Amino acid sequence: MGFLWRCNMLIKDRPVAVKMRLPDRMSVTVCNQNCLTVARNMKVVGLILLCLQFATMQCLLDQRQNLKFMVAEGLTPVQCWQCLEAVYGEDTMSKPTMHRWHLWFNQGDGHTPVTDLVRCGRPCVQTSPEKVEAAQAAVEEDRRSSLKTITEKVGVSVTTTHKLVKKCLSLKHKVAKFVPQILSDEQKRTTVKFCTENLERLRKDCHLLDKLICGDESPVYILDPESRSDSKQWLPKDSLRPQKALRQRAQKKTMLMAFFNARGVILTEFNDGRVNSDTYIKTLKQLKENIHRKRPFLWKGGLDGQTDREFVIQHDNASCHTSVPTLAYIFDTDLLTHPPYSPDLAPCDYFLFPLLKQKLRGHKHRNLRDLKVSVSRVLRGITEEQYQQALCKLPLRWRKCVQSGGEYFEGCGVDVPFNPYFDLGPDHDQDELQEDSD
Repeated sequence: MGFLWRCNMLIKDRPVAVKMRLPDRMSVTVCNQNCLTVARNMKVVGLILLCLQFATMQCLLDQRQNLKFMVAEGLTPVQCWQCLEAVYGEDTMSKPTMHRWHLWFNQGDGHTPVTDLVRCGRPCVQTSPEKVEAAQAAVEEDRRSSLKTITEKVGVSVTTTHKLVKKCLSLKHKVAKFVPQILSDEQKRTTVKFCTENLERLRKDCHLLDKLICGDESPVYILDPESRSDSKQWLPKDSLRPQKALRQRAQKKTMLMAFFNARGVILTEFNDGRVNSDTYIKTLKQLKENIHRKRPFLWKGGLDGQTDREFVIQHDNASCHTSVPTLAYIFDTDLLTHPPYSPDLAPCDYFLFPLLKQKLRGHKHRNLRDLKVSVSRVLRGITEEQYQQALCKLPLRWRKCVQSGGEYFEGCGVDVPFNPYFDLGPDHDQDELQEDSD
């Protein structure tokens, strides 16, 4: 609702009646019968002034309409002035203005409008072509210039500079995106080639994602402090910002090696030292045993047989993955090609490790044993549907990489539903999937 506000105000020494309906609890005060209006909400002040301006213009239009009628009746300027003064009193237009309109109506053909003619107004010199060229020259001189620097060079206000840069030049101040590597043209062509081959392989084998096993290693720290975005919280609007102590990442860490497929984690191992070829080969041996024990439908030939293997391994091009001993050990293993310097095409790098470290961030562990327990608990909490969605996004990322010509791209941002192509397999046991991979 609201209350009806009425007052008489003086506009250019002429009284004008104003009537408006204002919201409740809105403080409006009229001082000394003038246009000074004090309100807690400046929008209300703008509405009041707009209403006053409209009332003044309406009064002038009425006088012009009456003057046009009196000119058509043949009255002289003196007679017209006397009639207007008798009706409007102190609100009557001035004599020079009345004589000018009288002459205009008298020279017209009866169709002369009573409104003012449209005028071009004051020329806009702030956004003139010269200012636009000056702003463009300042930007081209230094693309990292701030608005304040451009304002000093162009010689206009900050608001005008913002308009010149944003609207006239259609520019936007963008922050550089960190990427793993500035790829050469040859590396981009190689990336597109590998992604195209993987898409073609998926087209021929629709169950490729169900047989895919992704693996990689990443360091996890005893203390990984929260970022500023992680510390956001909902507080009252007028409250102060919460304070948070600046903390450094702990030096003590362990290397996590994880392998998973669409059903969940198959193997997790921790290495407190450096991962080399010997360490990785031992991990691959343990991986084969876990595949035979936890995913028997992916290895029909058993540990002793070298045939009927139905799993495909994907790992990146780290030195321990591409060394001569490692390649000699996995020469008979089906590998999925992975482009170099492409963490955005590795499910471990765009799904598993970011999710894991987000859960661990901000928690301080007493020792490496507590850290390993927390990592295992977080990995057990990831659902099977999350693993399937992460692998379903892999073909979308391949296609996005091909469309971008091998360049790095942002996340797909696609919500992938359950994929019916994932076959649970004849020996799949839901309880077995919950078993700890340690």
